[in-house]
Amino acid sequence: MISKLGNKERTVYDMFYVVLARRNNAVLVSRAPKLVKVAEKMGVEAFS
Repeated sequence: MISKLGNKERTVYDMFYVVLARRNNAVLVSRAPKLVKVAEKMGVEAFS
């Protein structure tokens, strides 16, 4: 499954991790720079 956020396509799995990090006030660590940018836009502290 693909979820669209703006013009960027993200898998449901990617977005699940972002939402999980946001709900648990956790830091998201990813090797995908685009996912890190999306997470930061959603208010999640993230780095790659």
